[in-house]
Amino acid sequence: RLLGALSYSRNPTVFHTDQRVLPLKKRCWASWNYKRVSRDVTVPVSVSYYMNRLQSIQSSIPYIVTLNSPETIEEKYIIKELMYTHPCFSDQALATQAKLPSLNGKNRTFFCGSYFKYGFHEDAAASGAAVASCFGIKL
Repeated sequence: RLLGALSYSRNPTVFHTDQRVLPLKKRCWASWNYKRVSRDVTVPVSVSYYMNRLQSIQSSIPYIVTLNSPETIEEKYIIKELMYTHPCFSDQALATQAKLPSLNGKNRTFFCGSYFKYGFHEDAAASGAAVASCFGIKL
């Protein structure tokens, strides 16, 4: 009942060096850059993470991770292609969040994931640390 309230979106993701997905002015390159190509809310926004800034990478080559790219990234710039799945937070899913920890420990089963908070990777790590604490492990 609790976990079934969650749905997920599939997000095609490309790790690449094609700076055309970033703003035209280099001084505008942020850690997170988004692009909306449609007012239709069913069309996902594109997000490009400028990894050099985000991870303090000292390189003249721009390393970028783009989710839901509206344009084709040229093959010569692609390092890796991935498919990420992210939780979608409906009102029903949010209503179950506070109850999710109550699932842990039943039938020697424990749950963790980004859906325990806001959907970020850090949230998944924090919920994993919470499960570890159930076993006396402090991270």
